[in-house]
Amino acid sequence: MSELDAVLAHASSGTHARDDDAERTQSVVDATPRTTPRALRVRTETPRETTEPERGAGETFADALEHEIERTRCETPVMTAGGMPLHAAVARGDREEVTRLVGGGRAEARTAVGETWPPPKEPLQTLIDQGSREAWMIRAPRVDQRNERGDTALVVACALDDSETCEEMVRILIDAGADPRMMSNGFAPVHWACQFGHVKAIEIMMLASKGIERVRAEDGSTPLLVAAEYGQMAVVRALLESGNANPMARDGRGRDLVSVLGAKMQRQSQSAKLELRRELFRRVPSLRLALLSHPDCEEHVSFKPHQESPERIVAIFEELRRVMHKGELAQEEFDETTDFGLAEPHDILRAHSEAYVRVLAELSSNVGHTPIAFTPYCQNQKGVPEKLQKDPENSDTFFSPGTLQAALRAAGGVIHAIDRVMDGKNRNAFVCCRPPGHHAGTEGATEGAPSSGFSILNNAMIGALHAIEERNCMRVAVVDFDVHHGNGTEEIARHWLTKQRAREDYHRHRSADLFFTSIHLADDGSSSGINFYPGTGVVDDVVNNIVNVVVPPMWLAKGLNATANGETGERARKKTKRYSEGSDDAPVHTKNGSSQQPSTDHQPPSAGGRLEWMKAFRERLIPALRAFGPELIVVSAGFDAAASDVGNLGVDAKRNTRHQGVNLRPEDYADMTRALLGVANVCDGRVVSILEGGYGHLMNMNVAKDGSVAEVTLGRDGFAKCVTAHVKALLVGA
Repeated sequence: MSELDAVLAHASSGTHARDDDAERTQSVVDATPRTTPRALRVRTETPRETTEPERGAGETFADALEHEIERTRCETPVMTAGGMPLHAAVARGDREEVTRLVGGGRAEARTAVGETWPPPKEPLQTLIDQGSREAWMIRAPRVDQRNERGDTALVVACALDDSETCEEMVRILIDAGADPRMMSNGFAPVHWACQFGHVKAIEIMMLASKGIERVRAEDGSTPLLVAAEYGQMAVVRALLESGNANPMARDGRGRDLVSVLGAKMQRQSQSAKLELRRELFRRVPSLRLALLSHPDCEEHVSFKPHQESPERIVAIFEELRRVMHKGELAQEEFDETTDFGLAEPHDILRAHSEAYVRVLAELSSNVGHTPIAFTPYCQNQKGVPEKLQKDPENSDTFFSPGTLQAALRAAGGVIHAIDRVMDGKNRNAFVCCRPPGHHAGTEGATEGAPSSGFSILNNAMIGALHAIEERNCMRVAVVDFDVHHGNGTEEIARHWLTKQRAREDYHRHRSADLFFTSIHLADDGSSSGINFYPGTGVVDDVVNNIVNVVVPPMWLAKGLNATANGETGERARKKTKRYSEGSDDAPVHTKNGSSQQPSTDHQPPSAGGRLEWMKAFRERLIPALRAFGPELIVVSAGFDAAASDVGNLGVDAKRNTRHQGVNLRPEDYADMTRALLGVANVCDGRVVSILEGGYGHLMNMNVAKDGSVAEVTLGRDGFAKCVTAHVKALLVGA
């Protein structure tokens, strides 16, 4: 055997042989099960046996498999440290033995390799010729050697229970040249230190390796995410104070700091976790939800009882305060503001025509103290013959002295919210303003629509086009889950895309792009006798990035497989049949002006519109949105698809009955929001949500002798709960 062969054999035996004189370790370990083997785990008090247990006489392979999986889930690097002298000594916390095994630290190793550490990357023979065989081939690599489980000694040190012992071991190993970035089973030492809360050890590694605060585990976790997941707020503070940790980072599953916070804390009360959230939001204001509202938005009123009223905003904030009082949310989680301006003319003119904006300005100057019917006024301005104009008594949209100010303020709130999110001041935002806007097209009411459906300015499109034109956002998606089709938004989106593609400098890959998708009910009344507003949105326009997801109303469920003469009804049934296996009728009948609400909690699976709605949302809307790959998502958040909301009632005038169209619950709105946030991971979670519809359930309606509605009483608690579920999901994340 040559001298070189002897050296290599000696180095190999030194790497893998066990030290018979070294003690075997028994350590405090973690008992919390994990779904992935060798992932980060919490501690337990059960030491690992040195020999593997044999399968019992009556134990099946399946039983043995479960036992083995459970055992490996509970292992930590400390528990499996035996077998290699250095690892075992670190697990025992034996300072003298660890120091001896690493050869006295970095200083001694540096002397042995010619004043350089790490040694230069030169051929092995050159190093041997320089006399560095013992230092480089035997001593130095031992610091970062992996044991049979794939762990380095530094990983074992970071998984120790005692912080002082951990700090001492880490200091010795780092001084000896241990690499704090070396991954072991998908995790770096710093990830283990973050799990166990070893602040001093983490600080040592931060000094030794610049930028280690951003190192990613195999699953995408950063040290900050791991510390938050295990509720180690002292570590969270240290990482944030270092200035190098990214509080907006997400792991491979799209989870952010708020999503993982306290997820693996053991035996902690809800109040303790809430306190963690409060401290986190105090320290990282950019995690807060921007919540925008303004008193101006309450000045838009009608001259008769109306479902779209200022009480909607009042109900939402009352419910939010109630939830805060219960401890489910904290004030620190919001950036609540009324400090934003009105939308400027150039903002409005991106979405609406000059003629329409002039009508609004003139009407605002001339309107008296009494609100006027908006739809017939606009029809008159467009030259529609009087006999074809909508009856003012039946108008659903009104214009009062405060209407234009309210609409401009709402649009200004959306612009401000988008600026905050794009600037990174908030990760997402909810604009709680009115009047709604998704039925307002370029000229107000869209062609063929009976009215503008309570809408004055299209807030969502004003915001989306601001993001494109002013903030250079290249891919903006507008998602509408109001129960009614966002016909105004679709019209403006198509109009903008047409102009965009006609520009000389347009390039299909390099120019800004816009995507619109709406999920809604549709029925033209051809088979049911119920013409559901606005009667559009039954076909896609893929060329113009428009995807309409149609859900059949519950009143059509019984005839879902029947042939209808009406085009809209037939298209709605054909398009949605694949999302449903059938459902039963669920009417809401009214007698003497009062309504009787159906129960939605105990319906068989085939009877509820919510199942069809959620399936269509998951299987059509979300994949289309993900395929577009947005940089910003603007949500037209309507809550009138909620169970018993008057917004989704279909009126059969011939039979004098009202029928419920769909029956979403608060948890459905939370699920839709989380799904949108999951897609938003591709754009750093940037979501701006805007209040559209949602009004409440009908409690009482008094009709005057002339047939007009004298008084309407709505219960808004269900509506407010749906909005709150949406807001909570925006805060917690995907």
